Amino acid sequence: MNIIYKIILDPGHGGTDSGGGCSSFFKEKDKVLKISLYQAALLMDANIPVVLTRYEDITLPSDKRTKIVRESGAKLCISNHVNAGGGTGFEVFHSIHAQPTFAQCIVDRLGTSNMPARKPPVKTRESTNGGDYYFMHKKTGSVQTAIVEYGFGDNLNDAKKVNEYWQEYAQLVVEGIIDYYKKMGWYK
Repeated sequence: MNIIYKIILDPGHGGTDSGGGCSSFFKEKDKVLKISLYQAALLMDANIPVVLTRYEDITLPSDKRTKIVRESGAKLCISNHVNAGGGTGFEVFHSIHAQPTFAQCIVDRLGTSNMPARKPPVKTRESTNGGDYYFMHKKTGSVQTAIVEYGFGDNLNDAKKVNEYWQEYAQLVVEGIIDYYKKMGWYK
C-alpha cells in the first residue's frame, strides 16, 4: 500500500510552556507529547507517513511551530491539547475555511469513548476581525488542521479519564484519521 499524503502531529505547548490543561495528574505538554508519539506509531503501523512538530519536551514558539507544519509536506495536521476553563468533555476545532468532514471523522470515533462530547463537539472559532481565532488555523497555510481537546485538565473527572484512558483516545483519533483517508480515497 502506498499512501501519498502524510499527516503531521502537533503535541501542543512544550518546554517552558506547560499548557493550560495541566492537572494534578499531568502537565498538558507531557500528556499531549505521549499521545502524539503513540499516534505516530499507530499511523506508521497503518502505513500512513507521519511527522511531528516536536519529538521531545522543547519550547516551540508559535511561528516556528506553524512553519514546521506549513513546510512538512503534510496534507493534514492534528494539534493535540487538553482543555482548561472549567468545562467538561472533548471537542475538535477546524478552520472557518475548511469543511467539518475531517473534524467530524475524529469526533465520530472519540464519541464512542467514555469522555463526553462538548456541545457541539465540532466547531470553529472566529476572531474579532472575522478570521480564524487559533494560530494553528491562521498560520498553517494549506495544511488542514484539526485541534483536538481531549477533555479539561481543570475538571477532576476529565483529568482522571485523560490520565487513565489517553491511549484509547489517541487510538480513536487515529481511527478517525483513517476514516477520513478512506472517505477521501487516500487509503484502501
